[in-house]
Amino acid sequence: MSEKINLEQVFSSREVYLAFLQEKHRKAYEAFNDTAQPESKSKKWKLLRIEKVIRLIKEYPKYQFGHCFTCKEKLDQQRMTDEPESIWCVECATQHELSMRYRGGHWAFAKKIKGGGCLGEI
Repeated sequence: MSEKINLEQVFSSREVYLAFLQEKHRKAYEAFNDTAQPESKSKKWKLLRIEKVIRLIKEYPKYQFGHCFTCKEKLDQQRMTDEPESIWCVECATQHELSMRYRGGHWAFAKKIKGGGCLGEI
């Protein structure tokens, strides 16, 4: 069962959002490195996705939290509740993932993301 998230609080400031993402990253890292659990691609993807979002937030301080990074539309409330680390709306995420698959990769491994430039370290 997932924890209840207060989106208003999470998106109250850049610092609060980064702290929230860093805590999610810490938990994903622990889950990924849990030797009692079998290795899972989904755990790896979640960890990499959170790392990329943290880099994006640090690299683009004008990013408006809760809005799609590409089309700038407000993200769906349910999507933000389920995945507060989301930076794309469903339509833009789908388009981005399809373009990455076509190039033989996954966006979590991309050095550049649609709508942004090169990303730095966490």
